[in-house]
Amino acid sequence: MFRRQTIQGLIVLTFLSLLTGQGLLALICILLLTTAWLAWQWDRWSLLRLSYSRELSQPRAFPDDEVELTIRIANRKPLPLVALVVRDIVPAPLAIIGHDRRLDTEGRQVINRITSLRWYESVVWRYRLRCTARGAYRLGPASLEGGDPFGFYR
Repeated sequence: MFRRQTIQGLIVLTFLSLLTGQGLLALICILLLTTAWLAWQWDRWSLLRLSYSRELSQPRAFPDDEVELTIRIANRKPLPLVALVVRDIVPAPLAIIGHDRRLDTEGRQVINRITSLRWYESVVWRYRLRCTARGAYRLGPASLEGGDPFGFYR
């Protein structure tokens, strides 16, 4: 990640290299500044016009019933997403069938997926959930994390 001090140092180094006639060093500094600016802009715009939705196949189920969880993510902009990290929380009594069971610190299951989306592309993931206990359960929260193609910002 480019910090403010790094950017300021590159700007000062660019001016000093131009004053002393070091054209190659100035070119390298300008390329680094351009890369930092592009990465910052990409990170800034990466999650805009991104839609996330989840649906259950039925609103109610009895113990030992299975329901289908459908997660849809759509990128509705011309900027592709190189790495999109999706984390969604599912309560422990809703067992995810055919998926690695990862628990967070509170004992909830975590669906953790990493994908990339091209411009105007969408992806659909389906999971089977088995209800193991009675109760009213809330899905989520979900978190989405994007970034730039260079990995400087998240």
